[in-house]
Parts: sequence; C-alpha cells; structure tokens
Amino acid sequence: MTKRTPRMIINPNFITKVIAMLLGITIISVTLAHQGATGIVKERMDMMKSMGDANKAIGDMIKGKTTFDAAQIAEHARTINRQSQDILGHFPEGSLQKVSEALPQIWEDWPRFEHITQQLRAIA
Repeated sequence: MTKRTPRMIINPNFITKVIAMLLGITIISVTLAHQGATGIVKERMDMMKSMGDANKAIGDMIKGKTTFDAAQIAEHARTINRQSQDILGHFPEGSLQKVSEALPQIWEDWPRFEHITQQLRAIA
C-alpha cells in the first residue's frame, strides 16, 4: 500500500488576500524614502523592499503577467519567510522618523500589527 502525502489546497481567494496584505505592508515602506534613512529605519525599508519585490514577482506569475515557475515562487516565498521572521524587531518604539514611510497606525494598534505579521510568517 502506498502512503499518500497530504497536499495543501490553496484557495485562489486566499492567495489574492495574502497578496493584497503583503502589498499593503510593502506600501508602508516604499523605497521613495530610502534616501537619508539610516539605522533600523534603513534596515526596515530594505527588508520591506525585498519582500515587496518577491511579492510582486509572485503576483505577476499568478496573474499571468510573467511565466509561471513554481521553483521561482518557492524561492520568493522563502525570501518573504526569511524577511518576515523579524518584522516586529524592525519597528521599535521611537523609530517613526521623517524619512520613514511607516504609518503611525503600526504603533497605535500594535496588537493588530503583531497579528498581521504572525499571519505573514505562517503563510510564507
């Protein structure tokens, strides 16, 4: 008797919601403000850009804008997973500077931000 490995079935609506969530997080730290950023703010912006680039590549494949390549999707997912492990550590209190595009809502509703980052880690 052959043992079957369970497969994860991914709902397309779920993927769309995940992509929208990732894009929303990416918008928080768009590369426009990179000039002049230093320290944790620069690290945060670089991290968000890396995740945004990976997310865009996955989204383009899912939407048919680029050729679907499962190996590339897996690599981009690993990038998102790796980068998402310390999102909270990149948003310490007091790091909302003029050059940052992080929204004040992150700190105003920290439990929600924690929840979103936990979901991101689980999905990636």
